[in-house]
Amino acid sequence: MDIAYFLTLVLVFFIHTNKALRLKNVVPITKGQIFPKPQLQITYDTQNILNKNEFRFEYVKGSQICDVVSIAFNRYYKIIFGSRLLRHKEKEKNLSTIKKLTLMVHESCEQYPSLESDESYNLEIANSLASLESKTLWGALRGLETFSQIIVESEDGSLVINNTLINDFPRFNHRGILLDTSRHYIRPSIIKVHLDAMAANKMNVFHWHIVDDQSFPYVSSSFPDLSKKVVYKKISRIV
Repeated sequence: MDIAYFLTLVLVFFIHTNKALRLKNVVPITKGQIFPKPQLQITYDTQNILNKNEFRFEYVKGSQICDVVSIAFNRYYKIIFGSRLLRHKEKEKNLSTIKKLTLMVHESCEQYPSLESDESYNLEIANSLASLESKTLWGALRGLETFSQIIVESEDGSLVINNTLINDFPRFNHRGILLDTSRHYIRPSIIKVHLDAMAANKMNVFHWHIVDDQSFPYVSSSFPDLSKKVVYKKISRIV
C-alpha cells in the first residue's frame, strides 16, 4: 500500500474519531431553564398557552411607566414569538390562555443603572394570569428575560408556559464582561450579539476597551465628555 495513501486514511480516521468524541461531550440545549438559576423557583405541572395574536405586555394601574421598559416590551415580544419563525400553528388545547403579562414597577424611573441598583423581581404564572412586580425598572428587565426563558415550544408547535412562582435577585452586584476592540477590530453587529448575550445572562457591566492609549481620542456624539475631559494637554495633566 502506498505510504501517502495509508497516512491519508489514518488522518481521516483520526479526524472523524476526534469529531465524534467532541460531539458526545456537547452539553444538551436546555429547554425552559432559567439562567442564572433564580433564588427561588417553584414550577407546577399545569400549563398555559400563549397566542401571538392575543398576547401583550401591560402596566398595571399605579405602576411607573419607563421608556426603557416600554421598549423592552417590543423586544421581548419579538424574542418570544418572532424567533420561532411562526412555525407553530397554535393548535387548540385544553389549556388556559395567557393573554397578557402585567407589570408593576414601584420606584421612579432611573436614567442609568449602578452597582447599587435593586434588580429584584417577583414573577408569578397562575392559570391564565401572569404578573411581574419589581421595585425598579432594572428588576423589571430581569423579570422580562426570565419570562421569555420559561416559555417553551411543545411537540405540536404551541407555545406553553407552566404555572410558576419565581422570586429572584442577583447574587453579585458586579456581573460583567470585558470586550477589547483596541487591538483587533470587531464588527458592530458582533458587539451587539455580545450585548444580547449579556441581557440573556442578566449581566450588568459592559467593560469596553475601545482605545489603548493614555488619552481617550475616541469621539462619541452621545458622550462627548469622554474625549473632551480625558485628553492630553501641554498646560495640564488630567489623571
